[in-house]
Amino acid sequence: MNRFDRLFNVDERVAAVAVPGLRRRALAYALLRPSQLKYLSPRDATLRKKANGGLPFHDGIPWVTYDALRTLESIVTPRMRVFEFGAGGSTVFFAKLAAHVVSVEHDAGWQLLVREELADRSNVEFILAEPDPRVLGDTPGALSRNYPDHHFTTYTSSIDRFDNGSFDIVLVDGRARVASAQHSYAKVKPGGWLVLDNSERPDYGQISTDLAAMGWRQKNYFGIGPYENLLWQTTIFTRPEV
Repeated sequence: MNRFDRLFNVDERVAAVAVPGLRRRALAYALLRPSQLKYLSPRDATLRKKANGGLPFHDGIPWVTYDALRTLESIVTPRMRVFEFGAGGSTVFFAKLAAHVVSVEHDAGWQLLVREELADRSNVEFILAEPDPRVLGDTPGALSRNYPDHHFTTYTSSIDRFDNGSFDIVLVDGRARVASAQHSYAKVKPGGWLVLDNSERPDYGQISTDLAAMGWRQKNYFGIGPYENLLWQTTIFTRPEV
């Protein structure tokens, strides 16, 4: 995230900002970044649906920034295999565009809803990996702040059952993202992509450090996205061909 974008970033986990303030912040950002103006209307449409009790996955939109979404739309082809940490709109999105999707989810109830949405699709493989009770010696990256008494080792390691280079795209948008990403590096095909949502959060910085050391290219997409008044960043990393 560059200095300009950092001025508009708010970490909702640290400091709560009222909705009117967030909306003014997003409008100001769009006026200064005119390419973002076209996203205000679709963002507001998703917010209205959310306020009226609509479930985001019905729209089949990954909960990433719109610029990152446009890039994903240009990347995904019908021959691709995708793995995602966190089921939802992204599952529906990839199921429509890719050959095969593997989706791991920690919440059984939420996964069931997504399963029902995709009942007519045969190209989605669901994995349920609920959190485990926390014990001493847990890998720090497999912890989640919303689950202080649990760890996500089973969840983050769920991709280990697949061969290296199995997936064209891995989306990290669920729990314990550092460990999820670290288990995924080798599973991405050469020339493939790892997508990290909310990459502006400092506690996910280790992922960028890891991948930079391995020569992966990084493209940040900070700005407006669906279902949120917040501005945030999605990053797409590209694995070297060789």
